[in-house]
Parts: sequence; C-alpha cells; structure tokens
Amino acid sequence: MSAVPLTRAAATVVAIALTLAGTGCASAPQAAPEAQLPPTFEPARGEVPGSTLHAQGDMHYVCARTEAGAQSADFAAYMWKPVGTLARLLDDKGHAVALVTPEGYYSAYDGSYVVARLTDTVQPDPQTLPWTREAIRFTAAASNGDGRFAGTTAIVRAHTIGGLAPAGACDQEGTSLAVPYFATYLIYRHADADTSAAAPRMTPVGITAP
Repeated sequence: MSAVPLTRAAATVVAIALTLAGTGCASAPQAAPEAQLPPTFEPARGEVPGSTLHAQGDMHYVCARTEAGAQSADFAAYMWKPVGTLARLLDDKGHAVALVTPEGYYSAYDGSYVVARLTDTVQPDPQTLPWTREAIRFTAAASNGDGRFAGTTAIVRAHTIGGLAPAGACDQEGTSLAVPYFATYLIYRHADADTSAAAPRMTPVGITAP
C-alpha cells in the first residue's frame, strides 16, 4: 500500500498532542490467541529478542483520488489512503515509554529513536491491520549513548486489533480519518547489544495507561 506523505514536523505536533491528551486511563482489549509469527518475522541471524511494547493509538487515512479516477468527478474515484500510525508505546507495566509516528519514526522518551522501513507484511486476520516487519535504516542513541532503541535492528508489529478504514469509497477529497488500533511491537537487537529488557512475548496483554 502506498502512503500519503506526512511531514515530520506535522507528525511531531500531532504526537505531542497525543502525549498530552493521554493522561487518563485506557485499557487494551484482551485478544484471542493469535497465530504464531511467520518464519520471516522471527529474529534473523545476529539478532536477539529485546523488549515488548504495546501500542494504543490510531491508524490515519486521507480521502484521495485513485490513479484510475484521477480525471473523474465520480465519488467512487476516491478511496481511503493510509498516512501512517500514530500511537503511544507502553511497557508491560502500562507506562508510556515511546511514540510511533508516520514515516517509520519510533521515538523513546529517553531521547533515543530509530527510523524504520517496511520489509515484510502478512495479514492473518483480514479484519485488522496487517502484521509488519521493519528494518532499521537510521538510529540515534540517547544523550548518554544508550537508550531504549540503542542497538535496535528490526521492529515487528503483531497481534493487531482494529485500525482498518471502512470498505468502499470516500466522498470528499482531503478528509482525514483516524481508526483506533492496538498491537504488540517486538523490538529486535544486535546479538552483542545490551538486552536487559524482557524478551518479547507472543501474546498481547491487557495494559493500562498512566
């Protein structure tokens, strides 16, 4: 799926708003046991499981013309196009520790961050967002040279709940849509990196935001 570009500045503004708004309590729904990770989503050679994070946020879409309908005035020529995910990432205790924003940015509150690119996707459940594996194309440690995302090699999104846009056409170009989703994010690291964080679990858990 092609994504509609979103500037990093705009993503940052929205992410800050999401962080400030998320001061109440919210619980992720319990999910039925999911399928196991496909082999290509398992840690590769030289990688080890790092931490497990749980996303609470939205998948964002914009109503845009399709290529086939670029010259048409018919509303059927407009479809919901994905912009990207905007969510808080919580640890197993329910503490918000990072953000995921459009264009593959993962920013931890300790100052470390990574930029990822999609390398694989699979959709075990057609009613929810696909599972994804992303490779890290840029990383920055926190000011002390360490941080939550230090040594990260790949990020897997699995056990997704929700996040899909309504089926069919949209009727007003430029209209935006945010669809709530939950997911488990598995952080893989270099085998020689510090792996003091707990290893990923394959089953989502109920979490409560601070």
